[in-house]
Amino acid sequence: MRSRAETLYRDVLRFADGSTKGLLQILVASAQKSTYQRIVSCPTYPVPANSAGLHLAVDQFLEMIHSSGVHVPTLLARIFLSVRQLKERKRTGTFFTAASVAEWALAKGLLTSSDDVCDAGAGTGVFADAILRNGQPIRSYVGVENDPVLALCAAHALEALNAPECYRLWYANFLLLGKTDFTARGLAVPTAVIANPPFVRSRNLTGRARIRAALKSSLGVTVPSLAGSGSYFISRAADLAGAPKSAEGRPKGKLLFFLPKEAAGAAHVQRLLDDLRRTHGWTSQQFAIPNKQTGVDRHASNALALFFLFEQTASATAPRPRESVPRACLQDVVHVKRGISTGFNEFFVLTDEEVRRRKILKKRLCKVLPTRISIKTKQFSEADWDQLRLSNHPCWLLALPKGEIEDFEPAIQEYLKEGLRRGVHETPTAKTYRAWFSIPVPSSTPDVFVTYLFRGVPRFILNDAGVLNLTNILGGRFVSAVPEAKRRELIVDSLNAQAKHWTKAGRQYKGGLMKIEPKELCRLPIDSSLLKLFDWKKPKAVPRSLFD
Repeated sequence: MRSRAETLYRDVLRFADGSTKGLLQILVASAQKSTYQRIVSCPTYPVPANSAGLHLAVDQFLEMIHSSGVHVPTLLARIFLSVRQLKERKRTGTFFTAASVAEWALAKGLLTSSDDVCDAGAGTGVFADAILRNGQPIRSYVGVENDPVLALCAAHALEALNAPECYRLWYANFLLLGKTDFTARGLAVPTAVIANPPFVRSRNLTGRARIRAALKSSLGVTVPSLAGSGSYFISRAADLAGAPKSAEGRPKGKLLFFLPKEAAGAAHVQRLLDDLRRTHGWTSQQFAIPNKQTGVDRHASNALALFFLFEQTASATAPRPRESVPRACLQDVVHVKRGISTGFNEFFVLTDEEVRRRKILKKRLCKVLPTRISIKTKQFSEADWDQLRLSNHPCWLLALPKGEIEDFEPAIQEYLKEGLRRGVHETPTAKTYRAWFSIPVPSSTPDVFVTYLFRGVPRFILNDAGVLNLTNILGGRFVSAVPEAKRRELIVDSLNAQAKHWTKAGRQYKGGLMKIEPKELCRLPIDSSLLKLFDWKKPKAVPRSLFD
C-alpha cells in the first residue's frame, strides 16, 4: 500500500474505532445506488448518524479504495478485521484469502467464457478481483455472503474495480440455496463454485440437521455426521454446479476449494468424496498451496494447507450398495468416551509429594492416569501406575463433593483458597460446574484406554490398574461385565487386530499425527466374531440416528 493510501487507511480506522457500527456508518454513507443494486436480496442497512467526522471519513474511504496500486479486497478485509474480535471470527470461521493465493488457484481452475461462477462466502471479493485482474472471461459472477457488513464491503470492491454488471453479490446463506433459488432471482445456475469455506467444526455448525436433510434430498448423498462446514460447502456446491443428464452443451462442473490439511486424511471427508465420485462423477485433485500464509492478518489460523480442484466427468458410476450401519461396529462392544476435563490439571492432579506436603486425605483423591506419558504395552497394570507415582508423576485426582469451602477440613480449605488466588475458578471448565472445585467423576473406571492422538491407527490398552483417565486419552467401557482376565486380554487383542484396518480413521495433522473423536471411533466396523467374546446376542434392529 502506498504512503498516501496507508495514511487514509489509518484515518478510516481511527473513525471506526474498532466498532462494527463505525465501519458500517462509513460503508453506508459512501455507497451509491449502484452499490446497493449489486446486492441481490439486499438487507436493510441503518441510516448513518450525522456523527462528527463522518463526512471526512467518507471522503477518505472513497479516496483510499480508488487509489492506484491498492488491492481493495485486502484493504477492506484489514478494516473488517479491526472491528471484529478474534474470538468472534474463530466462532464463525471468518478468515480471509490473500490475493496471491486467489490468483494461483484460479490459474489451476481453468475457468472458461461459458462459466457462471459462484463465490461461496465471498468475503470482500478477493476472487472476483483475481478474475478481473487476470482478464479471465466468464459469463457471470455472483458472490454469496451471509454477513451484511461483508456483503456491502464486497459491493464496494466491485464498484471500485468497475466490474461488469454481470458481477453481483447475494446476501444469503450458501448452504440453504438450491438451483431454483438462483433462477427465481434471475441469476444463472453456477457451473463453477469457488470457496474458502469458514472453518467450523460439526458441533458448532448451526442448523446442520436441516442442511443435511436438504442435501440428502437434492444430492442423494449423506454428509457424514462428523463433517465440518467444509464438507457441507462441497456438497452444496456439487449439487449446484452438477450438470443434469439432460443438460447438453452445459460446461462440465468445476469446484475450486481451499480446505485444511486434515481433509486429506479424515475418513469422513474421504467417504464424502467417494460418494460424490460414484454417484455424480465428481473427481478431485489436491495441491499444496505454495504460500505458507494465506491470510491478510498474519494469523496462524489462515495457514491453509491444501487446494482441491473438482471436475465432473461425463458419467457417474453406479452407486455401490452400502448398509447405513455396519453389521457390527465398535459401539456394539465398547462404549468410548472422552476423559475427565479439569480445565487446570496443575491444580487438580497431584503428585505423591504434593499430597503429603498439603496433608490431603486419601479419601479426597482418586487414582488417575497421568498425562505426558507413553504406554508401550497392551496392558497398563497397577505396578505400572505405582512406578509412575513413585517417579513423581501426578497420579492423584482431587475429587471433592459439592458444598461450601468451609465444610471441608482445614487442609482442603487452605488448598481451595489457594486455587481462588490462582484463578482456577475462572477457567471455562470450572464455570460449567455447580461448584468450581467439584469435578464430575465417573462411577466406574474404564476397562480399556484408547489412544486419542496417534500415528497410524488407534491402539487399545487394557486398564488393569483400574485408574481413571483425563482428556489426553479416551476411555472405553465394555457393554457387559468381563471378569475373566484371559477373556479381557483376548478382547483387547481382537480390538487391536481390528484397528489395523482403520487406516483412514480420524483427522490428520502436521507430521502425520492423527486424532479421532469418540463418536467416529464408535461407528468403525468390527468383525462380528468379536461379539462372541461378550456372549453378545443381537438385539432387535433399531434405526440409529447419526446425532444420538
